[in-house]
Amino acid sequence: MFPSGNYHDFGDPFNDSDADLILRSKPSEPTRENDHGVTTQFHVHKVFLTKASPVFKRLLWEIQLPNTDDQLGITRDEYGNLPVLCLPEDCDTLHSLLTFIYPTNIARPRTLASMINTCTAAKKYSMPSASALFREMGCCTRVAPVVTTQNAFRAFALTFNEGLTDEAFKAALTLKTLSLPQTIETYSEDLRIISGPALRALWRYRPKASKAIATGIQECVTEVGDLRDWLSSSYIDNNHSSCQILDVRPREQLVLFTQDVTNNSSNMSLPQLVETMTSQGRFNCQSCGCYLQFDFLRLFSHLEQCVNDRISEASPGFLFESQIDTHG
Repeated sequence: MFPSGNYHDFGDPFNDSDADLILRSKPSEPTRENDHGVTTQFHVHKVFLTKASPVFKRLLWEIQLPNTDDQLGITRDEYGNLPVLCLPEDCDTLHSLLTFIYPTNIARPRTLASMINTCTAAKKYSMPSASALFREMGCCTRVAPVVTTQNAFRAFALTFNEGLTDEAFKAALTLKTLSLPQTIETYSEDLRIISGPALRALWRYRPKASKAIATGIQECVTEVGDLRDWLSSSYIDNNHSSCQILDVRPREQLVLFTQDVTNNSSNMSLPQLVETMTSQGRFNCQSCGCYLQFDFLRLFSHLEQCVNDRISEASPGFLFESQIDTHG
């Protein structure tokens, strides 16, 4: 154990006076010679951990626990009359994971490495809902995503190698790597970090995912019709229910956007949709002449959901095959 001077309390909201447990991170990277790094302590409540994780429940409530858990890399200590679990995760990873459990703003992983570390920890402690949330954050198209077109292949390789199969195909394959040619020049230095089974899995999945995206897009275009039901609520006073013909240009622009996405899935983003839909200026109803204002966020969400639904339908069989490839 490190001397107490190397312990740093994280602070709010993990410093309540009624906390009955301390989680201690691994030491930070040393910054100078003879520096052992600093470990961060989170003052937490057992009840939150046991409700969120069966692994923590076992660690906290089993009788005659040993001082170490070699399989999980956890040791035990005491600090200020409180029991301590010394975890192998770094401070940022524990912070993200704990914000999922506590009623506070969730600390979104900001880098590819932190996303992978957080998802790995969530899997290790049997917190599937946290895993799902963080991988959604990693590839969300409405904000700056962690997984981008530029690092998607690396994200796939690293998550697949860590056994995070769901994360690999959710974050790295859904809409990013499919837009890139599968060539040595494209993947460059990242080919050094990918395993043979992972590369084979990617090669087999690409055509299935591309077909699923195209199917979801076509379903959405068919469902939305002339976009009458996708008008902004700001203009609810005139819902055009009695208008026989709306301006045909909004649908034409939507079709143009979906064609671009079908050809290059990296174009699937809310800003790109808004830019395409507004490039022809104002839309007006051909029946009543009133201005048409569309709810682009709701429209994009529906398109995104259609695409993700079709990909989800295509994924289970493929994921099973990829696990067979990995484990023989």
